[in-house]
Amino acid sequence: MYFLVSLIKKLLHPLLKAGRLGTFWRSIYKRYRHGRKLVDGQVEWLIRARESGTKNSDIAKALGISERWVKHLYSRYRSEGRVPSPGRPGRPGLEIPIEEREAIVLAYRTFKVGACYLVPVLKRYYGVETNHMRVYRVMSEEGLLYSKARYRVKRRWVRWEREHSNTLWHVDWHEMEDQRWKGMQLIVYEDDASRRIMAHGVFEHATSPHSVEVLKRAMAEHGRPKSILDDRGSTFYAVESEARKK
Repeated sequence: MYFLVSLIKKLLHPLLKAGRLGTFWRSIYKRYRHGRKLVDGQVEWLIRARESGTKNSDIAKALGISERWVKHLYSRYRSEGRVPSPGRPGRPGLEIPIEEREAIVLAYRTFKVGACYLVPVLKRYYGVETNHMRVYRVMSEEGLLYSKARYRVKRRWVRWEREHSNTLWHVDWHEMEDQRWKGMQLIVYEDDASRRIMAHGVFEHATSPHSVEVLKRAMAEHGRPKSILDDRGSTFYAVESEARKK
């Protein structure tokens, strides 16, 4: 574990400073840059090992932490007379002044925007210079964050879950890549329940008349569907300005 932490810090730190790490590797670096978080049982073992004369370096390698952290925990044990709790790693959080907290709450209730947008607002209208992480922290503690619960409601339709044919058809245009029809436009009407191709057509251009032509052919053979799902493109829906004129 100690070798893994050292290797990660050695290889990823230069790339992190150069801004060349992706989201996944940044998360890996942040997780292991300070070593592991100890639990109470491991701290007790650390104390026993230190009392028995085990070297700080050996204890650090066994637990995957730094020698400095071993010395710090043992020093706390000697001064407090009890096994210290490792607590949360990192620097302790700073308390946000009540004036800044009230300004953030007032600004949010006035402008109804997120943390990043509130930073310049706070500086311009309230004279408070802060950063978006402090604003986000206050919003979280005050219960002002926007709830995404309503996005968890099940959609009205789910692909390939209709029980009966002709209740829903899917339609879309696709530019063909096969050398035999390179550049040609393919349109397909597909039934949701059976996944049967109700009708298709190949044309030089994707246009509304071609969409209607293939749809009429599909309905003549299979009947009229209850609904059709498409991407609301211009080949299926009239442009708003043209629709107003017509």
